[in-house]
Amino acid sequence: MTRSHLYQIDETVTFQPVGQAEQAFTVVRQMPAERGGPQYRLRSKATGQERVAEEAHLKSASPEA
Repeated sequence: MTRSHLYQIDETVTFQPVGQAEQAFTVVRQMPAERGGPQYRLRSKATGQERVAEEAHLKSASPEA
C-alpha cells in the first residue's frame, strides 16, 4: 500500500542537511516513494537551491494550532 504525501506543493517545511543548520524549504513537487517513504523536491527559501528529501527528514514550518 502506498502512503500519501503529508506535505503539499508550496508548503514550507524545515530540513537539516547533513553538517548544516536547519533551513526553510518550499515543497516544489511530490515524488514517488523510495525505500518506503514519500519524497519531495524542495527549494531553499534562502538560496533557491533545489534538493530531494524523504518525508521522514522534514518538519512542518507552520506553528501547531
